[in-house]
Amino acid sequence: MACLLHIETSAETCSVALSHDGQCVFERVSPQQMNHAASVSGYIQEALAEAKALGEKVQAVAVSAGPGSYTGLRIGFSTAKGLCYGMGVPLIAIPTLEILAAELRKTTEGLANTDALLCPMTDARRMEVYTALFNPQLEEVQATQAVCLDREGTTFLPADKTILIGGSGAEKCREIFSDSRFVFAEVKTICASMMVEVAEARFAKSRFDDLAYSEPFYLKAYQPSLSKKSVLPAHT
Repeated sequence: MACLLHIETSAETCSVALSHDGQCVFERVSPQQMNHAASVSGYIQEALAEAKALGEKVQAVAVSAGPGSYTGLRIGFSTAKGLCYGMGVPLIAIPTLEILAAELRKTTEGLANTDALLCPMTDARRMEVYTALFNPQLEEVQATQAVCLDREGTTFLPADKTILIGGSGAEKCREIFSDSRFVFAEVKTICASMMVEVAEARFAKSRFDDLAYSEPFYLKAYQPSLSKKSVLPAHT
C-alpha cells in the first residue's frame, strides 16, 4: 500500500484527496464551480501537511486525465507534473470515465457475477455526453466517445445487456433510456476520493505515465467562448 495524492479537475468543481494504505484520509472539494486555479494549490498544501502529520511521504501523484473541462484538465495536469518533478515521484494519469466506472461498480452488490455493463457519463454541454462502457472488472469494452443523445438515442449501447448508468451526464438521458434494462446509480459527479481504488491498483503494478510526454485526453478540440461584454469604449 502507498501514500498517494489525487487531483481531480476534469469536472466543474475541483477536488484533492490523500490516500494511505488504500483509504482516503483527506479530501477537499471546492464549493465553487470553475474555481480550479484558485483552489487546487491550497488544497494540495493541506493534503501534503496531512501526509507530514501522518509521518508519510507522497509516493505518487494521480490525476484525472479526461475527457472533461479543457481548462480544468490543463490545470490539473500541469500541477500534477510539477509536483511529480519536484518530489521525484511518478505520475498516474487515470481516464476520468474509468474513475466513475469504479465508483459505479461499488453501487451494485454482486455485479461482478453478472454480464451487466458500467456506463459512466459526464456532461459535455447541450444533449451531448462523454461516455464509455466497462465490464465489472473495469476493462473497457467500448472506447470513450462523445455522444449526442438527441441523434443517437440508445443505439450506441448493446441491446442485450443490463446497463448501469451514472455521472454528471446521466440525468440527460433518463427520459430517453426508459427501458428496464437501464439502471441509474446515485453517482452524480466525480471527486478525488473516487480515484483511490484505481490509483492504488496502478501503483501496485507500476503503471506510471511519462512525466514529459503525457497529456490530458481532451477528446474534442477546444472551443473558446466569446465574451458578451464589449471591450471597446461606448460612444457618447
